Amino acid sequence: MEEDLKIMNMGSESIVLKVICLCNNEEFADHDEYVYSIRKANNYDYNEKYFILLTPNSSIHLKVALKVPNYYKRIELRGSISISVKHIEGEVEVPITSFNHVPRITCEKELFSE
Repeated sequence: MEEDLKIMNMGSESIVLKVICLCNNEEFADHDEYVYSIRKANNYDYNEKYFILLTPNSSIHLKVALKVPNYYKRIELRGSISISVKHIEGEVEVPITSFNHVPRITCEKELFSE
């Protein structure tokens, strides 16, 4: 599952952006894969952090992705996207949430080995 994120530089100077996408759930703190990640729209290199140079009057199109972990209890997956500009104090933090749903598969057929 992916959502679009478009960032525009409407200024007259080039800027360097830092975009971080993190999952805030304690249950996945030691998870070996990303729960939330971002990628540039033109490639499939997922990461949790990107540094982007935006020239004046240009934009970047990103995709925010959710990789549902193998966790069989229904849980809210809380995260955030943090966007900051180099040499400028502060950041914009956008909360993101989703729910996992890993279906249980049951087989009604009996298996026999001879």
